[in-house]
Amino acid sequence: MSSLWARLDFSYKANRAIAGEALIVSLLLCGLLSFAGYSSCSRRSVEETVTTDLARQMSGPQNAQPIVVQHPPLPERDPDIETAGDRIAEAIMRLRRHQSSTALRALARATSALTRANRSAERNDRERELLFTAIHQVQTAENLIARGAIDQAIKQLNEANRNLDRVNLHQP
Repeated sequence: MSSLWARLDFSYKANRAIAGEALIVSLLLCGLLSFAGYSSCSRRSVEETVTTDLARQMSGPQNAQPIVVQHPPLPERDPDIETAGDRIAEAIMRLRRHQSSTALRALARATSALTRANRSAERNDRERELLFTAIHQVQTAENLIARGAIDQAIKQLNEANRNLDRVNLHQP
């Protein structure tokens, strides 16, 4: 039994000696690699000077005038239609967040703004018809919300917003 312990003790000492030598060799290799990496990084960078022709730097002709594009003026802003559109957009956002009661309050404010806009004396028949259609779409959306058909209500409100855009932009 003692010879077995002697062999085990010897193999343990031998393994320990080999592990120590391997550690020393690996540390030396790491040191060499670090030195090689440091010496390659410490080289001076190359500076290059480029001279360009001044005439080539200009992107266009010397006597070029800026181009002015004139667009027709935007239509005048109707505050009632803007308010109604904002309230409809708010209602759509609230419906997507499953806040039906807040959406219904926003739609009530949109309906009152649309009614005020429809009473304006400056409206032509086509604009009044579009506003009436938008009011009807908002009311239909309110009924759809009451029945729980949220997706259909959102579609109705998007169509009402498109009608308001047609009124505000005087499009067919």
